[in-house]
Amino acid sequence: RLRRLHGILRGYPGNDRFSIVIEDHKQSFKMEFPNDTTSYCEDLVKDLLAVVGEERNVEVYDRPE
Repeated sequence: RLRRLHGILRGYPGNDRFSIVIEDHKQSFKMEFPNDTTSYCEDLVKDLLAVVGEERNVEVYDRPE
């Protein structure tokens, strides 16, 4: 599923950075992808939700410079 998420994100070329966070009830692990970018759009979110399920599993925010 992680490979699929990464492939979806890379499948929308653009200049937006992304990270993937894997969580369970005890811990979380954040994976950064400094050499990969994506382009935020509604179709991207829809494709991501098809993999991760609930809407709360996809978060979009502005990163500080």
